[in-house]
Amino acid sequence: AASPSISIANSIIIDNGDSTQIHFAADTDPTLTISYTDLEDGDSGITDNVGTVTWGDGNINADPMFVDTANGDYHLLASSRCINGGNPGSTADSDGTVADMGVYPYLNSYSGPIWYVETGGNDTTGTGASDSPFASIQSAVNFATTDGDSVTVAAGTYVENITFWGRNIVVAGANIETTIVDGNQAGVVFDIWGSTAATLKDMTIQNGAGYWGGGISCVEATMALKDLKITGNTAYAGAGVYGSNASLDMDNVTFQGNHSGNYAGALLAGRSADFNGPVTTISIANSLFESNTADSTIGGAYLYGYDMDSVNVTISNTVFRGNSSLSYSGLRIQGVPALIEDCVFELNEADRYGAA
Repeated sequence: AASPSISIANSIIIDNGDSTQIHFAADTDPTLTISYTDLEDGDSGITDNVGTVTWGDGNINADPMFVDTANGDYHLLASSRCINGGNPGSTADSDGTVADMGVYPYLNSYSGPIWYVETGGNDTTGTGASDSPFASIQSAVNFATTDGDSVTVAAGTYVENITFWGRNIVVAGANIETTIVDGNQAGVVFDIWGSTAATLKDMTIQNGAGYWGGGISCVEATMALKDLKITGNTAYAGAGVYGSNASLDMDNVTFQGNHSGNYAGALLAGRSADFNGPVTTISIANSLFESNTADSTIGGAYLYGYDMDSVNVTISNTVFRGNSSLSYSGLRIQGVPALIEDCVFELNEADRYGAA
């Protein structure tokens, strides 16, 4: 018999017992192509070593955020990562937006470009308009699909972990003191990948937890971080902000009380040897690194590169105070040129290799 060929796209496959989500009998030789699908456990949710699996673009492993599964309501909340997560080349949803994953799309009559979030908003019926705000930042990011869109986050505390989806948008709170985004130690607060012109500003980002990055993880992206307080986050490295092959423009950012289990308590940013993107620029101005810690090295910031011509670092009008680790407690710059001016280093502590 011919081997079966199966293609799965724009779908949600989750919570189907404790066994593998997609199971193939051992005596079969199927060919499976799966893309733009929310699959529990990712590719580990497919029978291993049977047939041929092509793991396509757009797959995720996330809670689909159904409205009410207990009562059979499998519509999506606006905060679902399945919204606008389908194949951009497939038939659009009836509201003209990119297809959602699953059976029931979240249809929206509002098209931006400003998306509103309030603690009293609604992720079941909200549109994101000023008179019908969402309740979560993730909801607004899901719908802000056009370059240049903006998300306006009202004062309040938002407990969530947000995936940026490569959006080129501005996410702005009311101000540092009144807009709080709390990761609840459940993951990175803002996970950003592939954005080329994005901004986070005017909020406090706290209580995130991750491996690479706890407050913000920024990979192969260009980000502006403005008027932020990044505090109380934990990670293996780069607990406050982790930037991998990412250009970061930081102005008036306070890194305070972040802790890494290994190194770079506040900030880890740089460029890998095999990255072929444009020159990486790391700019820090008018900022504060205070009371950040790491169990091994670099309580404050670690900035690095592997090619003297591929990374530019500038630091100005910035204070490094009271950071601590076993070595290099305040700031370490490795393998790249840097301009440091009008800065203060004080009360940093390290057992070896320089406390400042």
